[in-house]
Amino acid sequence: MGELLFLSSYFSSKFYIFESGLPQPSHFLILILLIYFLIFNFKAIGDKSLKALFIFVSYVVVVNLIWAIISGSQSYLNSIVFWVFNFLTFSIFISIEKIRFPLFQNIILFSFIIIFLCWLLGVGRYNFNPRYNFFFNDPNQLAFWVLCSLSIYLIKPNKLSLFVILLGFLIVISSMSRSAILGIVLIFLGYTFNFKLNIKSIFFKVISIFILFVSINIIIYNNQDEVSYLIDRFAETDIEDQADIRGYTALGKYPEYLLFGGGQGEYNRFSSTNHEIHSTWAGILFYYGFIGLLLFLIFLWTIWSRLSFYEKIIFLAPLVYGFSTYGLRASIFWFFLATYVMHVKFKNPGNKDI
Repeated sequence: MGELLFLSSYFSSKFYIFESGLPQPSHFLILILLIYFLIFNFKAIGDKSLKALFIFVSYVVVVNLIWAIISGSQSYLNSIVFWVFNFLTFSIFISIEKIRFPLFQNIILFSFIIIFLCWLLGVGRYNFNPRYNFFFNDPNQLAFWVLCSLSIYLIKPNKLSLFVILLGFLIVISSMSRSAILGIVLIFLGYTFNFKLNIKSIFFKVISIFILFVSINIIIYNNQDEVSYLIDRFAETDIEDQADIRGYTALGKYPEYLLFGGGQGEYNRFSSTNHEIHSTWAGILFYYGFIGLLLFLIFLWTIWSRLSFYEKIIFLAPLVYGFSTYGLRASIFWFFLATYVMHVKFKNPGNKDI
């Protein structure tokens, strides 16, 4: 039951039906999973990553409660709700005793194929035309979902790994996310460190590269305007403007928040458009200060330090993307982190479970 709900929650996590900021279908399935475990399968988890996350989330709750009391704004309480929910999500995910990883990989591959075919057939949303966002609320969410999914898939590389990477690359191209393309490059570099030459792997690599070459030529031929737009996005990048959009300029303008944090709410204090910071790392630093950032890094270290060199590189791709996009609210990020913890718990050469 736990495995079924976990995999169903992952599969549905790419379908955003409701407006941005509201719970999506995947969140409701995760809630069912939470209720199921709390009622029927509750047990204490002693993993050090969970303890580190508990300390960080406790600090988050305290900071936001203090600011909520000072300001009287409910917006800080909304942030507490999503952080507590994500903590519970992570804790339940890593308590699942068995996830058949080959099945999980097949679901990821199937999901990529669905998104790619929908893009080719024109099915899905173009909320920021010509950037494709499938059924997400914006293209960056699609790109982040692909990066996290690739990092999960490549925990245990197989003969289809290169094909999956290239398919993910094409989907990221459809989203026209500059930072995600850099993330794909990091993933590909990590994959090459785990490169093993044999007849089968060479065959699949040649086939994958051929498919990529044909696909790119078809896409360029049929979507010349979109390709020109993507090239222009790279060529016309204004670093100063992007720093302002991502929220980095707020760090210099409001240094009084950088020790303990300014709390995650009342965004009109530092944004004329009343928008939150558009970067995971700048967001944590601004909302929760150096103390909060240190606690969050300690949490990530408890996972990263237990990985092999190859796994460390693959693990970094979604985190590097976080410099330009705030992804901590997305359920896929917690699937990504929890999967690595489960992998560490059951790590041995012959184990097909995570």
